[in-house]
Amino acid sequence: MEDWSSMALSTPPTELGKLNESVELTLKEGVVTDIRGGAEAKIFERWLASLNDPNMYRLAHYSLGFNPGVTKPSGRIVEDERIFGIVEMGIGSQGPQIMGKTWPAAAHTDGVVMNPTVVLDGVEMEKDRVYQLESLVEACRELSIPGY
Repeated sequence: MEDWSSMALSTPPTELGKLNESVELTLKEGVVTDIRGGAEAKIFERWLASLNDPNMYRLAHYSLGFNPGVTKPSGRIVEDERIFGIVEMGIGSQGPQIMGKTWPAAAHTDGVVMNPTVVLDGVEMEKDRVYQLESLVEACRELSIPGY
């Protein structure tokens, strides 16, 4: 069992919130190996490095946004991670509330991929934020989501 008592929680840099430009993270085997982009990517990269914690680069979780009432970012991550059609990911600490493997880290941060293409077992489930699988297309129609 990990010791969570000494974990010093931090928050992402205050200069970042709703991004004005893309920050591209490259992951290999569940670990961030490269960060690219403009000025905001550099701020994020410096913040991660300043924590001096290799666990900050670990993918903690990901999920698919499926709230038809949320269609664009607001800057509030709890809402943004539910934007219809996005992929949300968190890096850093992974607590027991996820009910999987856990590890402490200096912090945890989340972000969203706005126009993902998701391929599952070789089948394109979603392309550029539009669901492709007939069962998902039908669910979107039943929910009266525009474009389906």
